[in-house]
Amino acid sequence: MSTKILHIQNKQRPNPLSIVNLQDFDYLEGEVVSANIILENPNISLYCLDFQNQRAIFVETPLEIDFVTSPFFHQFQYENAQRLIAVPLQELTHIVADLEGQIQNLVMIYAVGRCGSTLLSQVFNQLDTVVSLS
Repeated sequence: MSTKILHIQNKQRPNPLSIVNLQDFDYLEGEVVSANIILENPNISLYCLDFQNQRAIFVETPLEIDFVTSPFFHQFQYENAQRLIAVPLQELTHIVADLEGQIQNLVMIYAVGRCGSTLLSQVFNQLDTVVSLS
């Protein structure tokens, strides 16, 4: 299995608050690309995992749009998705191994709705050395 572009034909997410998944899109499988595409483009981000096909699904959004300021990152991804990139989980483990040591102080916050996590994310984003995704 190799990394492939998935060309979006239609978006069909009925509830913006639902958990994201590959079924949010109708797509056609396209050309094979290098898995490194996800590292080379800052406008490509992880959308969901496709466990059935053992793939990580990334979404590509326009470069000119700043996703960091979006209060609901997953909704921003869906609304602005231009195409999807399907990376086999096996390839993803090699990419992550190559990144070892490049990411410092990763903090993940689990939050329930209406708890102030969007405000906390905006506060973190005031620092030049931090990227916080809500």
